[in-house]
Amino acid sequence: MLAKYPKLISQIPPGTIVVPWGYDATVYEPYWAPFASLPIPKIIATGVSIWNSIAPDFDVTFSNIDSFLEVGRPHGILGVINTIWTDDILVLMRPAFPGIAYGAAAAWQRDPMNREHFFDNYARAVYPAPFSAEVAAGLKALTVAETHLSAALGEETSRHLWDPPFAAPHLARLRSHREDLRQARLEAEQAQEHLSQALRLGGDHFSLADFLLEARMLDYAGLRNIYALEIADIWQQMGSRPKSEDVNFYLSMETASHDHSRTAEPGNNSVKVRRRVSAMVELTAPAESIREWIPRRRYAAAARVLCPRLLKRTAGSSDVATAPMRLRNRPGGLSIEVSGSGFRPSACLSGTPADGGSED
Repeated sequence: MLAKYPKLISQIPPGTIVVPWGYDATVYEPYWAPFASLPIPKIIATGVSIWNSIAPDFDVTFSNIDSFLEVGRPHGILGVINTIWTDDILVLMRPAFPGIAYGAAAAWQRDPMNREHFFDNYARAVYPAPFSAEVAAGLKALTVAETHLSAALGEETSRHLWDPPFAAPHLARLRSHREDLRQARLEAEQAQEHLSQALRLGGDHFSLADFLLEARMLDYAGLRNIYALEIADIWQQMGSRPKSEDVNFYLSMETASHDHSRTAEPGNNSVKVRRRVSAMVELTAPAESIREWIPRRRYAAAARVLCPRLLKRTAGSSDVATAPMRLRNRPGGLSIEVSGSGFRPSACLSGTPADGGSED
């Protein structure tokens, strides 16, 4: 309010302490500039970024704290309020502890924080020697995994976890971030190895179990989107008149098999994750996202996954869930059709409405 109406600043009652705030990696100048040089007591407010991300975004958190302190100290700030917010999709509090510690240490020292060695120092201070090194390595890998996933999906990875995987804008972004998705998975798996080892060595479940859960969720998010890219690529390569053996191999075995396929494997790999988050998922996730966790066992089910337009037109009906997929021999190959749906594979992922009409 005061940043928007700076004329009101002169009316602030004596003794009032103002609190410019911001949670981005850099200082939001419109919130800070009106008070920077005024002789008014000031406390800055920073934030541990846990509310919109699968795992804490410590890169943003540390930059936010460092930037605000760098700007605020020359102007005589009294201190820092390092905030945490829980009014979002899925917020686990215990993984915020390193960010809380970072803000506390940064506020009480004159020199900038040594971010390179922070997790090592934090782990040694909080966890016993037999497994503190494993915790430090796990936290580093977890942070890098979240950073890569954020680059691939955009900020707010917790929300983007439920984005429709085959929506055209989503696929377009993923195609330019394949390596980020790959690195996110590799780092998430490294985090799981180190955190699991710390637990085996006697680490407390109070905090480490939540870090491990977040590492598994990052791994799942990376896998889900990598498979979405691979399925979309396969679908495009098959074309509108695929060979029967290609349909059997790519749709049945590679995409929709209940044993090991790109739609079944993420569900099989996420059993431990679902045990912890299933109740919250049911309350917060879109219905279509929940159904994506269920392995597809039929060609018709594969069509539902691969063609959002088909899913949109048949929402609320049981036709697609139960209808068989018919393969018709035609010149040049096979034509695929889901009974009663008007479904054509050439319409999926190509920008052409399946029924020849408007998508809306």
